[in-house]
Amino acid sequence: MTLAPPRVYDLYPPQPLLVGRLQEELGVSPVLAQILANRGLTVTDEASSHLFGGLDDLLDPERLEGIADAADIVAGAVSAGEKILVHGDYDADGVSATAALVTFLRDVGANVEAYIPHRIDEGYGLSREGIVWAGEQGFQLMISVDCGSSSPQEVTLARSLGLRTVITDHHLVGATIPEADAFVNPRRPGSEYPFPSLSGAGVAYKLIQAVARRLDRGEPRDYLDLVTIGTVGDVVPLVGENRILVREGLAMMSGRPRAGIGALARVAGLINDTPYGGGGLTARDVAFQIAPRINACGRLEHARTACDLLLETDNDKAEALAREIDELNQKRRDIESAQREDAERRVQERGVEGLACIVEASPDWHEGVVGITANRLVDRFNVPALVLSVGQGGIAKGSARGPANLDLFATLSECADLFIRFGGHARAAGFSLREENLDALRERLQEVVARMSTAPQPAMKADVELPLHAADVELAEELEVLAPFGHGNDPPLFLARNVHTQWMQRVKERHLRFVASQGNAQARCIAFGFGDLDSVLNSGEVYDLLFNVELDTWNNEQRVSVKVREILTRDGRPLRAVKPTDAPPSPAEDRSAAGQQASSNGPRRATAPANGRPRDSWEAAVPANRPPHDAAASANGRPRDSWEAAVPASRPPHDAAASANGRPRDSWESASVRPPDSGAAPAGQRPPAPIPHPQQPPALPPMPPAAAREFRDVRTVENRGRYLADLIREGGRVSVVVRRGLSDWVNRMVRGHDAASPGNFRVISYGTADPEIHGADECVLFTPPPSVDALASILRRAAPRCHVLFGAAELDAEETLVRSVVMSRERVETVYRAIRARAPERLVARQVDAVVEGIGRVDVRPETVRVVLRILTEMGVAREAARGVWEWTGARAKLEASPTYQKYERLLASFLEMRRIFESEAGILTGRLAELAGNAQPAPG
Repeated sequence: MTLAPPRVYDLYPPQPLLVGRLQEELGVSPVLAQILANRGLTVTDEASSHLFGGLDDLLDPERLEGIADAADIVAGAVSAGEKILVHGDYDADGVSATAALVTFLRDVGANVEAYIPHRIDEGYGLSREGIVWAGEQGFQLMISVDCGSSSPQEVTLARSLGLRTVITDHHLVGATIPEADAFVNPRRPGSEYPFPSLSGAGVAYKLIQAVARRLDRGEPRDYLDLVTIGTVGDVVPLVGENRILVREGLAMMSGRPRAGIGALARVAGLINDTPYGGGGLTARDVAFQIAPRINACGRLEHARTACDLLLETDNDKAEALAREIDELNQKRRDIESAQREDAERRVQERGVEGLACIVEASPDWHEGVVGITANRLVDRFNVPALVLSVGQGGIAKGSARGPANLDLFATLSECADLFIRFGGHARAAGFSLREENLDALRERLQEVVARMSTAPQPAMKADVELPLHAADVELAEELEVLAPFGHGNDPPLFLARNVHTQWMQRVKERHLRFVASQGNAQARCIAFGFGDLDSVLNSGEVYDLLFNVELDTWNNEQRVSVKVREILTRDGRPLRAVKPTDAPPSPAEDRSAAGQQASSNGPRRATAPANGRPRDSWEAAVPANRPPHDAAASANGRPRDSWEAAVPASRPPHDAAASANGRPRDSWESASVRPPDSGAAPAGQRPPAPIPHPQQPPALPPMPPAAAREFRDVRTVENRGRYLADLIREGGRVSVVVRRGLSDWVNRMVRGHDAASPGNFRVISYGTADPEIHGADECVLFTPPPSVDALASILRRAAPRCHVLFGAAELDAEETLVRSVVMSRERVETVYRAIRARAPERLVARQVDAVVEGIGRVDVRPETVRVVLRILTEMGVAREAARGVWEWTGARAKLEASPTYQKYERLLASFLEMRRIFESEAGILTGRLAELAGNAQPAPG
């Protein structure tokens, strides 16, 4: 067996305070809340918009520079009955954008036709042949979609032929901006549009929205299925507006898809019902089944066929076109397979030692498939690849693809003098050059790539360590709210440790099915592309799995599908099958031998946490190379599993003589501390009343005197979860006090340690009026209180023994959370200056996003601006003249005049006072906590 080089991966650190707040405010599970936190969706409004946002959350199209002129021109041409030509592109984005705009214009009564250039004969961008044809046919307006930003000469030609031109595009703009009648591109220089990642179809939809307004047509929802194909097919990030467009478009496809999309889905095997019915199509279906078939037309013949299919309204004709396209796609796959094998052979013959970039060309390769071949070479060799087809006259046309750690467009720009033309973006590019320049390009790129690809490969990021028993239908259903998944919005990735494999079966030779077991839990797994591991996986070995959780329907029954992304050995290395001995190592493997194993970006180890800071009680150590189940090595006599972080085996044995309260104590527990004035009740004297059920009237035992409090400073505990579990397991009644919203998280953690039934412990929140804490023997302060008042309220009702079970890391996290919501003087002033700079006279609600964008700080969000406006209004500096409109009064006042600002100041001051109590060792030794607990006992209830 051979092992691949370490695939860099990491596990997001837990954020219990933040997770608890999101869980409480959004009503989601701790797993989903942690995933949202991992993705930076930490503000409730933003997280809610991400989960539940709809078309109303789309940005106003009028914010796109140039779109007002474009919409006026198009709407005027429609009203005047002018001949309109929509000029598209030959890929899935360009074809679907063309179909969407043409369909809309036909629906509003326009005289419109579509033009798709031939990929090989006419090339990328506005077609000179198409422009000349349009002039001859008497068209008066040409609208480009998904092209035109790098075609200034073609726009000049159109003007000379009497054609007005509207450019809509999303590609990077060349050195010269086309002098069109209107130019719409969110990436144009100086653009302030907040979401520049729209696809060509997305920009076309913005134009549709703006034109529909001018024609009083309402929200044009009926074209989002076509926009979805372009957005997914062009692999733009599925976040923000793109995610909303795709989610709405998939819903259309899954209801009653238009004739062309339904026919294409049927030949792809995605749906098999009536011609008018739909299936539950996903973004993955579009990415891997629908978009490639559309692209196959342009790669091998003419993309006009695909455009005709999407425009077709007759079901029988659509079925015939779909079958024709499906045959082209199979032909494309056969050509691509042969071309890939030939290209890989050439790379091997040229040698991979020190290879930084691949440049391969052949007159036998099909120009329409070189991009796919380049992508396969990147997957195989992990270096940028340029693949070219040499045509007549010695002109080579090609495509380039690159790994994520290299800006391909910037790299090729350093070789611009060798190209006839080139264009693209960070991950893909198209270009042409003379054959005699190939060697010079290959030689120069070796140096350029070696110099520019300095960043490490991005790590695979596991969201949550999840035991297999938790990968259930309930979780899979909840995770669907994060869909659609795609580029920039990957499905959540989970980590399961110490897994055994059973019952392996190859599927279509390339894939592997198996059953994974972890303790008493089992899960059916599918590992795509791992078929050759069936002879390598050993049921006696222990592995870690990186996997996605999805919901499948089989025989009308919903079940969980565990889709394995990586199978990892105990040392964190991805498992791979044996390779032929005569096959040279890939460049990635070769580099790994030169030092990647020593990289700080390698698999996690107990001494090297992902976030670069020493682990403490806030972050339980979960070693990547943890041994398999071993009851003898477990502190509590149970086999360890993935839910329970390992307690260091070097811990000294229990020493009852060293315990201040008669319980055994060891190195991970500091000595108990009694206040000096403790005329204490005997340690064994405990209130007899059991903790009542929440629905029962509580029985309040007499409170022990404050002097009897025993505060145990155990802030240096290495594993807080185990400490708490051991405390509960000893049989006492325990009240665990946490920040509001974390109750479920602590309950799950305790259950994961098999500590006890829920009957002998309660989890309550700071600030609660529930007096359950009275019935406990032990009170555990598991997370920091938010204020001195909250701390005092708990301590007045606390049990005889209070355990301070948080340290500096938890206080840091709590302070970060408090400061994230507190409105500081500096933040108020920053926002106020930004508001006045953008809106000297008055501010309207729709300008709030622009204010936030202009400030560019992560701690300033739309909600921040709204709070500042409330503070300014309370100060008299601003007044709300109408709903959503604020005017400046010219008055001057101090911030302290605002009750809202004063509330935030008190909140922060109270927290900092609480922190000072716990950071001062003297504060505990001299009885400061006992002093807080010694105030008058509150009335019951």
